[in-house]
Amino acid sequence: MRLSLLAVPVALALLLPTPDARAQGFQFGPEVAISVPTGDAGDVAELGFDVGLTGTYMVSPVVGIGGDFAYHSWAGSDDLNEATDLLLSALVGFPVTGSEWSWSALQMTLHMKLVAPTNGPVAPWFKGGLGLYNVKAKLEVLGESEAESESKLGFNVGAGIDFGTASTTTFGIAAAYHHIPTEDDFGANFTAFTVGVHVLFGTR
Repeated sequence: MRLSLLAVPVALALLLPTPDARAQGFQFGPEVAISVPTGDAGDVAELGFDVGLTGTYMVSPVVGIGGDFAYHSWAGSDDLNEATDLLLSALVGFPVTGSEWSWSALQMTLHMKLVAPTNGPVAPWFKGGLGLYNVKAKLEVLGESEAESESKLGFNVGAGIDFGTASTTTFGIAAAYHHIPTEDDFGANFTAFTVGVHVLFGTR
């Protein structure tokens, strides 16, 4: 199923006029993603989303350095919210309902990007990043809310494919794994499946 979904944009890209996939220069653009929590985070959080900006300076046709700034958000799972209701009910001595957990992470990372040396309209790439993630946990219950946040050093690794659509614009799809370690080896792990537009400036 996933292979069939990827086949559609690949086929469309082959029909479009495109720039040299290995062009040098500065690339930047917005990204929107579906964020899938994994590991410990997957036990307490639902499917989320992220929005952000990415920028890369291609110092050569195949190597680039840059940065990412993104906001990630997830709602708490139904099981966690219900368990919180039961726990609070036992503590206060009367029924508590409507507890809602949520998490967010502000990503500020640097990355290195490696682009496969192709001359066609499709440009596969790999990317690894390292930097700060400010993670925030929030609980809303009984009309009140409490939140706690902390900044941690985390990393991400990912891969994607860019398809040329105009002389200075490419359309890309990507997947990236993010890990934010915390104390006691507990971390926020999530995978972001990204769709983005990258505007390319530079020499050919």
